[in-house]
Amino acid sequence: SFHSCDAFTGLSTQCGGTRKILEKLLSLSPASLEHLSTHVLYFPEPRALREMPANYRYARETVDSTLLSAVHDRQRREERGIEKVDLQRARRYGMKEDAKNGMFKYTYGGVVFIYNPRTKTAVTSYPSSASDKSGTKVTQPIMLQRHKFNSEAERIAMERSHEDLSRLSSSNEQMRAGWRRHSVLVVDMSGSMRNDDVNGARCRSDGVWVALARDYVKNQLQNGLRSTTDLVSIIVMKEEAEVVMCCEPTTWVLYNKLIDMREWSKIRPSGPGNYLPAIDKAEELLTSNANAGCALSLLFFSDGKPSDPVSDRPLIVEEIGKLASKFGRRLSISCIGMAEESDNFSTLNDMVTEAKQYGAQAFFGKPSLDADSLSNIITNLASS
Repeated sequence: SFHSCDAFTGLSTQCGGTRKILEKLLSLSPASLEHLSTHVLYFPEPRALREMPANYRYARETVDSTLLSAVHDRQRREERGIEKVDLQRARRYGMKEDAKNGMFKYTYGGVVFIYNPRTKTAVTSYPSSASDKSGTKVTQPIMLQRHKFNSEAERIAMERSHEDLSRLSSSNEQMRAGWRRHSVLVVDMSGSMRNDDVNGARCRSDGVWVALARDYVKNQLQNGLRSTTDLVSIIVMKEEAEVVMCCEPTTWVLYNKLIDMREWSKIRPSGPGNYLPAIDKAEELLTSNANAGCALSLLFFSDGKPSDPVSDRPLIVEEIGKLASKFGRRLSISCIGMAEESDNFSTLNDMVTEAKQYGAQAFFGKPSLDADSLSNIITNLASS
């Protein structure tokens, strides 16, 4: 038997019932059957899937996604036990990045597949590492939409205004005097942040960008709690530290930029994550405004111990102490651990303890591997 749908109902009417449908199916070519199975028919769900939480049933949303499968891909999927719907989910929800020869690579739900956009064909697919207890194998990720401006002209004008404000804020002392808050966000983008084990996100780094976009910017703008006098700078932490956003005002343009940061085509988690270069960059940014009326925040997101040489790790805590001593109560430092409870967060905890001893406000947060848990922490930090 089949689940009912409009296309199936139409086919049933034309053929005169289920028996006639089965006779019709037997007469179809393999290519026609593949198309039919992708776009028309639903087979009954296994009992295990029926008993999964309701938020897992998003698999059915992929039936409207046209995807052809090359012979090589069909062979590889059969060998590796990968269903075509897995590829459709990956293309709809997964992390997209450029591959060789104009191809795209999608990663999602324990599957990687290579897609040819010119022929709309899956070239090959293979398993990837993903948690069986959490992450995209269990829960649909949060898919935020970019902010839509009323017109293309408004979008261009707002983006130009945003960039002008950012440039002037960085260079004009009079503009800096009007700052209310400057938040410096350090986001770990080392290789382990690719781990697919966060419910509601496509990987650990995706969970961070989702929470920052939705809870640190979008909700604050909608509630009138943030404005262009609240500045945000972002440092990506890998082997070296890179300032990817410098003194940007809190606007819908910033929100859209954070949405874009979710994609691996922008910045892909890879390599080590060294704390010291990121702390040095953070100090430069925090020092850019000497106005005592500007509150300072340092948010440090990482999924474990630093990649810095073991001999340098006491220096990490020492540098945080220097920052806290320099700015005192004007500075709040928040360290958020993005990993399992069993992972080593001793350095992050030591950073918080050291900051408190030198007079700064400091907090260590350990969300569960769940986007909503992280959102609660970010919401509280944004409103404090």
